[in-house]
Amino acid sequence: MNVQPSPLSPFRILSLSGGGFQGLFSAIVLRDLEQALGAPLRERFDLIAGTSVGGVMALAIAAGVPMAEVVGIYTQDGPRIFSSRPAPRGRVSVARDALRYLRAAKYDGLHLRHVIERLTGAETRLSDLPVPVIVPTVRVRDGAPVLIGAHSHPDLRLVDLAMAAAAAPMMLPAVRIDGALHADGAIFSNVPDLIALHEAECRLGVAPERMRMLSIGTASAGVNLPEPASGNMGILGWVQGQRIWKTVLASQSQMATQLTADRLGAGYLRVDAPLSAPEAEEVWLDVASPMAVSILSRLGHEASRKILSDSAAQALLGVSA
Repeated sequence: MNVQPSPLSPFRILSLSGGGFQGLFSAIVLRDLEQALGAPLRERFDLIAGTSVGGVMALAIAAGVPMAEVVGIYTQDGPRIFSSRPAPRGRVSVARDALRYLRAAKYDGLHLRHVIERLTGAETRLSDLPVPVIVPTVRVRDGAPVLIGAHSHPDLRLVDLAMAAAAAPMMLPAVRIDGALHADGAIFSNVPDLIALHEAECRLGVAPERMRMLSIGTASAGVNLPEPASGNMGILGWVQGQRIWKTVLASQSQMATQLTADRLGAGYLRVDAPLSAPEAEEVWLDVASPMAVSILSRLGHEASRKILSDSAAQALLGVSA
């Protein structure tokens, strides 16, 4: 595929959602797109935004890491970063799983830090990146949303920002930036489309008519969980099947994507996939089981094929077969 010049001089934005291990879906879509383009993705976008694992991938893309390598990290290192065990089922298994993060984060994040350093370099700073990146985080002490990029933190190391971006509450430890603990921006913006739009319009001075945004989810297009037997749910009822997290992320996703679509119209392309009820039982935010890999890989391939065969998507991305 070859890039086609546009008389409208489009400003292309890549926006990557959070979703833990489910980010394998978006990594596969991005790898297939990068291979079809025949060039690093950072050469095809003028701004990259990412939340949580999407923030980690955004930083990797901007640092020139091939997406095929990121997919390999998911499949090879995922079980060490998260868990290779199947998702717990039943109230007893769920309660036992919850005890793993009753007093401390469920995972220590040490292997994740090692992987990120291996990908981007331990000392690479935001100011070293050739393309702007914006990553939302939350300051723990007061809940303040903090949008981090080279304009605000030029000397911040990529690995430190990536670890803060990935620091989902109770899952991974919060990270100190500017002397204060920061956590995963998915708390308020798991789909950073509106943040990317605001960054382009208000800080970079780009008119919305010029924007072309590709937004990629993490196989989280809606939540598909069994109807509770009762609305009177406590901790276990909301934790079982990761209902609370999946519900929050799905509702955020639908709101953010609808508002962004209203602003950008035909200049906006959202790529995601729903999980069937049986698939939702196997695919969790922190489950890197062989079954989860199989489901997410298949969905990612199907999504990328649709993009690469759709003329409207090709026009938005400025490519042709």
